[in-house]
Amino acid sequence: MLAISVEFLAGRYHATPWGKAASEGDVEWPPSPWRLGRALVSAWHRDDPAERPDEETVDRLLSRLAVPPHFSLPRGAVGHSRHYMPLGSGPPQPGGVPTSSPVLDAFVRMTDEPLVLRWDGLELAPDERTALDRLIAGIGYLGRAESASELRVAIPSMIDEAGVVAIPLDRAEPGTTGEVVQVLCLRPDATAATLSESTASRRRGGFEAPPGGRFVPYLRSQRALDPRRRRPPSRPAERPRVLRFALEGAALPPVTDAMPVAELFRRRALARVDDADVESVRLLRGSDEAGQPLAGHVHCHYLASDEDGDGRLDHLTAWCPAGLTSTAVEALDVEALTSWSLDHPLRTVLLAIDPPPNAVRGPLVTARRWSSHTPFVLVRHPKRRAGRLRDGPLDQVRLELSRRGLPSARVKPLRDDGRRHWGAFVRHRRGQEDRAAAPPVTGAVIEFDEPVRGPICLGRYCHFGMGLFLPT
Repeated sequence: MLAISVEFLAGRYHATPWGKAASEGDVEWPPSPWRLGRALVSAWHRDDPAERPDEETVDRLLSRLAVPPHFSLPRGAVGHSRHYMPLGSGPPQPGGVPTSSPVLDAFVRMTDEPLVLRWDGLELAPDERTALDRLIAGIGYLGRAESASELRVAIPSMIDEAGVVAIPLDRAEPGTTGEVVQVLCLRPDATAATLSESTASRRRGGFEAPPGGRFVPYLRSQRALDPRRRRPPSRPAERPRVLRFALEGAALPPVTDAMPVAELFRRRALARVDDADVESVRLLRGSDEAGQPLAGHVHCHYLASDEDGDGRLDHLTAWCPAGLTSTAVEALDVEALTSWSLDHPLRTVLLAIDPPPNAVRGPLVTARRWSSHTPFVLVRHPKRRAGRLRDGPLDQVRLELSRRGLPSARVKPLRDDGRRHWGAFVRHRRGQEDRAAAPPVTGAVIEFDEPVRGPICLGRYCHFGMGLFLPT
């Protein structure tokens, strides 16, 4: 086995994919083995002609490295910087401002772990290994010159088999999930001469691949470019129950879309958790492996709320009475929500984990009087028996309070106040768009004898933010 480790000294990798313009803000990941081959040939050209390996040995080494390698990748995230460079010519803009050209520098910012390329079953001849060791020592960067790097032949302890990986698609095990990306590898007939050709001429000629290169489909881990964001300090807790997020975006969704936004957040969190972690999946999904709902409402609630009263959702609370595993907490730390149903992408900013009582506003405070923030969706159909109304809306609110172990309370109806209309709220799950079958809703005011700590969320679809009460 042969393995080469690459340590990016500045923690960044700068490289524009072949066929892309720098202004597109795209960056190749993982680094292409073709770039490694070009770097080796560049080091060979700069080496002392009297001491460097002969060209035939270099060509044999390149042919051995033409087999698509297996990558072990550090966790990373795509970032960029923008610059506006003044041009030396051209008419000035109004006001005397010189004409400028925007420059977009995209890169992958990564953790401290090295990147490792591995060729299983590859054993180099002694002269090939000597040539590789000498040429690697002469490489100062990989990709663009901003990517200062240190390369060395890796030892087995540097390879993380359980980490983020990228493997050739034809070697992936059946059922393996990930993202398919095109990686530029060496051609088997690549030589030092072909890799020394100018890529500018190939681009002008419209060639699909650079000299000595070929594209190979790879399966990259879904979380290869999913950053680990720093979390704000919180009270120490082995299993936190609450995560508070702020919602940001060009146009926040209306409060009537509380349920679709909560459901979208849940889908994104479930996509980030490993199915092998059965407990975390159960807590986030709310059902067991057979699809049966969990009892007791102890799994996660996703509560979107408008806490400044402008009619737009601005916060989201993930509340799990049973407590969250560390894997579930990490999965809930979703960075952004994107969907065709949203006018603009939403950014979620983690504010706190298990905040102290009354440290934040919204559904987490302690109060005696609570009123509907989103409509209470009835769990039963009201019926008339012997001229009396049974299972009426307020009766169902009281029933839900008792099921949640909350004390008895006085419940009064809360009519539509003109600012929001209970019937305007979306109250069907994704895939259940038949609005004619939407369940009936109502609003209520709950008054306890003693202060009660929230959240209070009752009724059908309470795990998606329906039936959410806020203190008055």
